[in-house]
Amino acid sequence: MLGIAGGFEKSKGLGVGAYEPPLEGIFFFGGKNQKGECMNKLRYFKPVLIDGKIVHGEFMPIKILGSPPIGRFGHTMNYLPCLNSLLITGGKLNFIWLLYRVGRNDEMCQQNKTPFLNDIHLFNLENRTWYQVKYTDPSEQLSYLGNHCLTVMSDGDNFERIVVFGGIYNIPSEDVADVKSYLSNATHIMQMYKNQQGSKEQQQML
Repeated sequence: MLGIAGGFEKSKGLGVGAYEPPLEGIFFFGGKNQKGECMNKLRYFKPVLIDGKIVHGEFMPIKILGSPPIGRFGHTMNYLPCLNSLLITGGKLNFIWLLYRVGRNDEMCQQNKTPFLNDIHLFNLENRTWYQVKYTDPSEQLSYLGNHCLTVMSDGDNFERIVVFGGIYNIPSEDVADVKSYLSNATHIMQMYKNQQGSKEQQQML
């Protein structure tokens, strides 16, 4: 999944640390490698502009903090201007491949009982840290969803709403063979805000 983002000159990040130059460029997350394995690496492509035109660019290393989301495909990645963060929602695990692995992926597979995901993650571009978004209580939760559409409505300052529509969703089952897929026409509207400590993000379905 590809996303385009720009950084702020003045830090409004979620944590405190040494100043890092703002990350402005193109970001890639997830997908599959040549072996068909799901990846969870965030890649940063920095273009070089002359007179407003891209003349060349290169992939640059990023020093990342926090735990990245599990590898996936069929997810969405969008830029949130107010939070200066990348937003990852939903997607799909390589379910058959996961059945023969151990570790974090296998644990997630057993927990979900479905190849689709309903988790939400933020990557803050200022402190380069991953955060898993928590739901407020009470709040509806995102369906186990992949191949969906997501757009961000924002004034770039204070107002920001996230709209998720459609996709393919699963209803979890104890038996993998009983998991069924459906086309969705559901619309989810979400609002993000910082908790009182300011160190994590929470979201609420509207």
